[in-house]
Amino acid sequence: MESGAEWSFDALISELVVRLFRSDAARLDREIEGAFQRTAQFFGFEQAILIQWCGGANQALLTHTWTAPGNGSVALSAGPVSIPWLRQQSDAGVLVKCPRLEELPPEANEDKAFLRRAGTQAVIALPLGGPSEVAGVLVLGNGQVKRAWEGDKVRQIKLLVELVAQALQHKRQQAKLGTSLLSDNAREAVSRAMEKELEERLRFEDLIAELSVRFINLAAHEVDGAI
Repeated sequence: MESGAEWSFDALISELVVRLFRSDAARLDREIEGAFQRTAQFFGFEQAILIQWCGGANQALLTHTWTAPGNGSVALSAGPVSIPWLRQQSDAGVLVKCPRLEELPPEANEDKAFLRRAGTQAVIALPLGGPSEVAGVLVLGNGQVKRAWEGDKVRQIKLLVELVAQALQHKRQQAKLGTSLLSDNAREAVSRAMEKELEERLRFEDLIAELSVRFINLAAHEVDGAI
């Protein structure tokens, strides 16, 4: 895997779309962990932990994980993990950015204990899923205290998390139907459609960012001329 400086975000998106949406059920979990590895390496994280909700209010399972070599790894859970505060935030659609665990509120003590056991000192935790249904949380972490992350990076990470969420949703739908996964041709069509949708979304968000930079510092009488 090339470093983030040499590996463009567009190329990363394209690779993950192909891997996730052309994968069959037997390979999907492995591809998801590979996606987390690429995402973590691209953005400079040392760990990626996916926790999925599995029922009751506090039922959460650690289902996928990746840790950079030389760091303490966290094992996949045989039973539920306790992260009630992160679950509450994720279910509300809140993205948590914490450059040091000590900055988490007192009500997150159980969550802090879990993150410390995982060897994480700085985290970004992103809801997995859309506004209507949050299926879990992705925690990206570092073993050292970090400064605040740039907004562009957070926006890009959110797009990648959405990509993984859609791949997992597809897997659950196939399991419910009890049918075989899509044919190779159908998977290829899905991956092309996903790649196009993400490219269009990136172009739109880049346009909004550019317009914001252009207009934010203009006086009221200058806006019409800039338009």
